[in-house]
Amino acid sequence: MLAYAVGSLLLPFPTPKRMCIAARLVLVGSGIIFPILKEEGIRATFFPATIPAYYRTPPVQSTRHRETGKYV
Repeated sequence: MLAYAVGSLLLPFPTPKRMCIAARLVLVGSGIIFPILKEEGIRATFFPATIPAYYRTPPVQSTRHRETGKYV
């Protein structure tokens, strides 16, 4: 999305005003995405299915089997 916005500003002829707007877009976009990447990690952000199951929260089990001895 950012590449499209910056590209449309700089094509066909980049003016100083358009270059300034494009630079601001890049700065704002990096201010949003970099903290997320730093906190979550690149792999977890872009490829969440590749994270092993032991990093995820385990499923909740029913407590009924403790009373009856049978799994429901």
